[in-house]
Formats: sequence, structure tokens, C-alpha cells
Amino acid sequence: MKQFKETDGSYKVASWGFSISNDTFYNPDTNEEVSHITWDNDDNRVELAMKEWRECPSVIDDVESPIYRKWMHKHKKALLGDKVIISRGRKFKGEIKQIKSEFTYILDGTYGKGEIDYWVFTDGTKVAKHNCDLYLEV
Repeated sequence: MKQFKETDGSYKVASWGFSISNDTFYNPDTNEEVSHITWDNDDNRVELAMKEWRECPSVIDDVESPIYRKWMHKHKKALLGDKVIISRGRKFKGEIKQIKSEFTYILDGTYGKGEIDYWVFTDGTKVAKHNCDLYLEV
């Protein structure tokens, strides 16, 4: 990933960590992405150096934000309302459908460790997420 120095036009799109916080920033104008450690409980120098990055506007998990959607689509991840093409399976292979909602099915006898994520489409059909790919119209 590139290191860009200015925070102008950058948005915080992902964050993880507790005592050491690592954030991902995305600039939709230049389509650049960078990750920085923005918080470290053991090192006060990080706090001073990364203050301007922590003050960037956050769009984490805001599916209504066009910036977050553009970042997710850059990584080929579908969100609610997007169109997907069913690329694997036997019933609906090759069909293009729009996502209405999602749910997780927990397999019996796995003590909560066997989970399969499903998309529910506008026509009522259900397909496992791992069988679908994002469909972007050109």
C-alpha cells in the first residue's frame, strides 16, 4: 500500500485493535488506500504523530455512504442493495440478482462453529454468500 502524506479527502473505512489501533484510510478522489497505527497505549509518540489521521471523518460500516460502498466495491465485496452474479451452485448459476437481506445459518451438531452466511434476494431466493460474486454494471 502507498503512503500518502496528506489527509485531505481521506476517510476512515476500517479500524481494528484495542491497545494498538490500526486504521485504514481511503481517498475516493485518488482511489488510494493506506493503513496506519493511530493509537498505541505504550508509546505516546504515536498519539502526537497520528492526531490528524484520527480526526479524519469516519464511514466505518455506513452502508449508505457512497465512499464506503466505493471502497467495498474496490475490494469486490457486495453490500445490501447490490447486484451479484451467482457463479457457483447447481440451481441459479449464471443468474444476476439484487440483494435484499442476509442471514447466518448455524449447522446442527457443530456447537456454533459451523456457520454459513446467506444472501436473500428480492425475488425470495436464498443463496450462500460464497457462491456469489459482485456484479458491477459498466
